[in-house]
Amino acid sequence: MEARFALAFVVALAVSLGLIPLARRLSFRLGAVSVPGGRNVNKEPMPRLGGLAIFVACLFGGAIAAFLFAPRH
Repeated sequence: MEARFALAFVVALAVSLGLIPLARRLSFRLGAVSVPGGRNVNKEPMPRLGGLAIFVACLFGGAIAAFLFAPRH
């Protein structure tokens, strides 16, 4: 049973590692960046869509877990 948890985790990890660079590029293309100045302490613009990539990865991991733990008839 622990192998199923590990598989769901590895799928979520792989999806997040694949999507985060894409989300970074998309953030810069769309202008969804936090610019330095004011109350921001960043020295350079920071992308703001990384959370979306992590959310999608969690959805994939949850879907895999639901499939692996579904009752068999």
